[in-house]
Amino acid sequence: MEHLERKIFVCECASLEHQISFWYDKEDDELYAEIHLLTYRNFFKRAWVAIRYAFGYPCIYGNWDSFIISRPDREKIRTFIEAISQTEQTK
Repeated sequence: MEHLERKIFVCECASLEHQISFWYDKEDDELYAEIHLLTYRNFFKRAWVAIRYAFGYPCIYGNWDSFIISRPDREKIRTFIEAISQTEQTK
């Protein structure tokens, strides 16, 4: 896994339970993102949540997972962030 470069961003509220992680696999030329919104430290709470998930009980916060960002979408993200940056500079 030494070919992965990972960047982690924490929510402005400063809660470490609200973070997004991006990592780039140079070998496969793939960009991954994983959003993490909640951590249960208690084992029994985690087990209860897992059992509910296994039986299809919907979480009020929705499900989360990692996904691969396509090359065209990378450009869209870059353009979007550059546009935000330019807007901020003109204020």
